[in-house]
This record gives sequence, C-alpha cells and structure tokens, in this order.
Amino acid sequence: MYTEGFQQWFKMNKNFGSPLMGWNKACAGMYQSISEQQLELLSGNLTLLSDQLKRFSQIKTPEDYFNLSRDVIQEDMNTLINNLQILLQATLLQLEEFINLTNTYTEKATKAAKSMGNKSSEKDKEKSNQ
Repeated sequence: MYTEGFQQWFKMNKNFGSPLMGWNKACAGMYQSISEQQLELLSGNLTLLSDQLKRFSQIKTPEDYFNLSRDVIQEDMNTLINNLQILLQATLLQLEEFINLTNTYTEKATKAAKSMGNKSSEKDKEKSNQ
C-alpha cells in the first residue's frame, strides 16, 4: 500500500524534474549572457573614463577646461543612452526567452500531472471494482 504511493510519487517527480533541470540550465545561460554583456559595457565605460582623465590632465587654460567639460558631458550622455538601449534590448530578449521557457515547462508539467492523475484514477477504479 505504501510502496504504491511512493512509486507514484517517484514517477511524478521524475516527470517534473527533467523539464525543471532544462529550465534551470536555460536560465543560467540567460544570466551568464547578461553578466557578460554588463562586463563589456563596464569595460567600455572604464576605457572612456581613462581617456577623459588623460585629456583633463593635459588642460592648459580655463577655456580648455570648460570646452573639455562640455565635450565629456556630451560623451557621457551618449554613452549612457547607448548602454541603456543595449541593456533594454537584452532584457527584452531575455524576458521573451524566459516566457517561452515558462510556457514550455508549464505544458510539460501539466501533461505529467494529467498522466499521473489518469493512472491514479484508473487504480482507484480497479480498487472500487474489487
């Protein structure tokens, strides 16, 4: 009696486990690509900052300082807008993949639950017929 329930529980978890493992691997891949992209953006920002500091160190007159400050602010704003566009595009892409994975996992889990429900209802019918 107890072994039947355990066997049924084991089969149900086996059916739910494999899609969940695939879903976890896909999510880990998404997080890895986001992290790599953010590191690339950070590297570009640090390179830009280094270049700007080098240019600030070569200033000779107050006019040069104000002109360079204006240019640096413009560069920073352009970089910020570009980075935001890249991050938003990546986020939308990852969100779309996440939704597809969730739908796939939900379908597989529903099928597994229905198959387990059908098996248990068949066993209940057999027991009631005896």
